[in-house]
Amino acid sequence: MKMVFKPTKNEMLLAVRRMSYASAASLPLCFKLGDEVIKGIPTSFNPTETKRFIDSNIVETVITGNRKGLEIRAEVLQYRDMPVVEYTVYFTNKGEADTAILSDINAIDADFCGEAPVLQYGNGEDGGNGYKFFERKLEADPYVLSPRDTGLSCQGAYPFFRVKFDDYILTGAIGWSGSWKAEFCANEMGINFKAGQKCTNFKILPGETMRTPRICLMLTESACETRAINMWRRFYNAHIMPKQWGENIPPKLCAHVFEYKSPEFTGATEDSQIFGLQKYLKRGIDIDLWWYDAGFYPCNGNWPTVGTWKEDSARWPNNGLGPLGKECEKNDIDLMVWFEPERVVQGTEIYNEHPEFLLKWKNEDGTYAGQDMFNYGNPEALNWMINRIDTLIKKWNIKCYRQDFNFNSWCYWRLNEAYDRLGAIENLCIQGYYKFWDELLLRNPGLFIDSCAGGGRRNDLETLRRSVSFQYTDVGLNDPAQKQRQHLMLFEWMPYFRAHTWSDSEKVDEYTWFVAWAPAVTFMPKCWAGEEEFEIGRKMTPIWRRAAELQLRGDYYRQMKIKYDEELTCFTCEHFYDPEKGDGFVMFLRNRDCEQDSFTAKLAVEDGFDYFVENPLTGESFTKPAEELREFTQSLEKKQGAVWFIQRLK
Repeated sequence: MKMVFKPTKNEMLLAVRRMSYASAASLPLCFKLGDEVIKGIPTSFNPTETKRFIDSNIVETVITGNRKGLEIRAEVLQYRDMPVVEYTVYFTNKGEADTAILSDINAIDADFCGEAPVLQYGNGEDGGNGYKFFERKLEADPYVLSPRDTGLSCQGAYPFFRVKFDDYILTGAIGWSGSWKAEFCANEMGINFKAGQKCTNFKILPGETMRTPRICLMLTESACETRAINMWRRFYNAHIMPKQWGENIPPKLCAHVFEYKSPEFTGATEDSQIFGLQKYLKRGIDIDLWWYDAGFYPCNGNWPTVGTWKEDSARWPNNGLGPLGKECEKNDIDLMVWFEPERVVQGTEIYNEHPEFLLKWKNEDGTYAGQDMFNYGNPEALNWMINRIDTLIKKWNIKCYRQDFNFNSWCYWRLNEAYDRLGAIENLCIQGYYKFWDELLLRNPGLFIDSCAGGGRRNDLETLRRSVSFQYTDVGLNDPAQKQRQHLMLFEWMPYFRAHTWSDSEKVDEYTWFVAWAPAVTFMPKCWAGEEEFEIGRKMTPIWRRAAELQLRGDYYRQMKIKYDEELTCFTCEHFYDPEKGDGFVMFLRNRDCEQDSFTAKLAVEDGFDYFVENPLTGESFTKPAEELREFTQSLEKKQGAVWFIQRLK
């Protein structure tokens, strides 16, 4: 039977009835202004509403109200092609004096009707225990979901969730690239859901604007998780996924020359990089992206010495990375370059020449913390950084701007905020972060951004609207079981990510490629590695590309939920199918300690059709009707993988 993951009339009506937020009275905003509790935008603010079509599928309603100089502006997006509502609220001081203190700001405080609510939530990137998903039956006592106090939006809590009722599913996402808090509790109606910036107790200065996190909510009929997952994936691909040259970013095969003479890329030179790139191409590796990570700047072999955003002229004497950028462009390869602009270390250019751009703090014993934080909330500083990075992007022909974030920003925000400004510096810095990226994208057509942030610790909705995540974690890069667990979760929420052809095998073999089965892959053998690994790379690359394209455009059919204490003892399986084109694939992996010698996948084939089925590695192929193909069993040896592609026949 054909499963169609397109919105039904009932779903669209359900979203309108239960998430009708496009009016001053119904907006689920809640906050305190002084001692007054305010919900929505009350009549005392004299609110007005204007509507416009952003495009044929998005209606924007702007609700604006002003009372005694405090302007509240809500921008509400109603999608006409998906049962989705999304909004952000802005507070601006239009007066000449400070406002009263705004506190306990919840971008949403709303009830949702339904029986038997169960929260499905994750812990985000949390080291070796990360990317786990949990279920919790909601009760009257609130359950609070919030990341660790590091200032990173995905460390310890994931800003994506589902609430499963007996007859529908609420899917939600929070767009805030700092510290946020969500609260869920059961009530007589169903549940109450609150979410906002974690710490808000601030006055707003004249001319200043603060904002809430972006809230995005989707409603899908029935309690079918597969439907909720794929409706979200389709919404993500249509409305969230960043573009490159007007299209969703395609699969990318990445390569690099890493740790040449010193850590990371601190020893990289023009000659070594161009030699490596040419070597991969001559050996038949069809590279899409050349990866240059930390270390192009003067740092004396110590890559964390960041704060001088110009080339180390001793290693890059000819227009910096310009020659490498030209070589990439000549071969139709994207050049990626790494930056970490928010961290500033003693002795660097910004530290010495622009101390006014920095947020500082000291340890409890009065000693210096060793590094400062670049203040995106300072307009002069922000413009300086935009212009500096934009100049390098243009000068070096950078096509992928990679931004890292390897320290705790929470303490810099909190220790520089007075009691009547708690949360204000965080808010302004995060607004500046969004403006920084937006400006780079506007100034550089064809540019796309990779969000690293210490390995996937800032992948919230707002960040992912502007970037993809090539480094969703720094943990388990060569651990097959961890990667499989991570991928099974990521496919549900964040369809574009990258993995390494790196496993517990001594060499890069076919199994290692299957472990790395993701929309973007880094080919790990060094450019001078033996021919065997390159031969496997040449064989596997076109097979991976075919699968990666389906991972991006196809629907995802989860085949299992991994038990985390049994990761190495189980099969894993991926299945994607595109009903519009009638093609898909199923991939099997047997882990090294798995005693089960076979696995049966349930394929999403359509009744009444025959399918052509092929294994490109073994050359096997056959044709079967859907009814005989619905359950597909694969036997494997330990540390072995297999992939079968399916194509619907007319």
